[in-house]
Amino acid sequence: MNFLKTILQYLKYRITKNGSNMSLTKRVFFDLDDNKFKRYLYLLIKSFELAGYQVYIKPNLNFISKLSNKYSRLLYAEGSVIFSNKAPTGSLMITDRKSKVGSILLSADYFSSFDEQAKNINSFHIPMAMHPMIYHKGLWNKEYIMNKNGSVFFAGNFDTQAYSNFSKENVFRMLGRIEILAILKNNNNVVFPKSFEQLKKSNFKRKIVVVDIQNFLVPIENLRETISEYSFFIACPGVVMPMSHNVIEAMSVGAIPILHERYAKLFTPELVDYENAIIYNNENFGEKLEECLTMNSSNVDAIVKNVLQYYKGYLHPVAVISNLFSGGEKNIIYLNAEQISVRMLESKIGKHQSVIS
Repeated sequence: MNFLKTILQYLKYRITKNGSNMSLTKRVFFDLDDNKFKRYLYLLIKSFELAGYQVYIKPNLNFISKLSNKYSRLLYAEGSVIFSNKAPTGSLMITDRKSKVGSILLSADYFSSFDEQAKNINSFHIPMAMHPMIYHKGLWNKEYIMNKNGSVFFAGNFDTQAYSNFSKENVFRMLGRIEILAILKNNNNVVFPKSFEQLKKSNFKRKIVVVDIQNFLVPIENLRETISEYSFFIACPGVVMPMSHNVIEAMSVGAIPILHERYAKLFTPELVDYENAIIYNNENFGEKLEECLTMNSSNVDAIVKNVLQYYKGYLHPVAVISNLFSGGEKNIIYLNAEQISVRMLESKIGKHQSVIS
């Protein structure tokens, strides 16, 4: 209740003080009844802002009351969003209500709609983005000198309780993090550093370097720079779905993603084996890792270049908004809502079938 009171006080300030701010010619107006998207709504709004849009949000009470999660709070903490009861003239309008005439529908039906997208040029899937705090802290676009070391890298969580439900038996039919970890532990080329200092001081060549969060956490301020030193990145899936922010952070600094074939199909356009990714299936993950460690450096450099081009063309926040409006007007935007999106998929096809062939 105290949080809602704080929000309402903030909204009163933003509406009365900034409601007439029309300095930006590009405007987008969100009229939402719910906040099922959480971090992904923040990321979408951030992309609009980075693309030069002034973002307006209608302060619907139910929506505002659900801004309490830590990433949604950034929408008002950053102070750039304007809360307004009316859409400014000429603004793009986005809503989560199908009956809202003149607006683009924002849908959480993210996964079961992938096949439909090929048939419907008026729809668009918002791609995965980096961790919200990387954008919030202004770390998303910092460039680094990329002296690739020919090694494979991963940093993240292998908590059994959190990640054991995602496995090759689930609706996506993909190896989960715990299954991937089991394979890595049987590989003689795998190294598990025990501290960030050890990671930075060691000169790893043709190794598979795995940072387990239980040992230490790579500081977010150093994350993209650290990944930039590596040629490859193991794109482990998330808790309930294939996508995880780590693959976008890796591709932004030219690390070649090593990912499951069904994961690759969830990119638009799809990632291609040996062109902008290394793609494995449930049977050959270990073999693909060995191929990475023995790959000719000129071939690695060529794929790295393609990865950077893909990121700039399809995953960079400004490119995302540009692509949203290319190829004609859109009437529906699909935005990831994690568990909700997965449940929508399961309700359509069942838990024991895969939507991605």
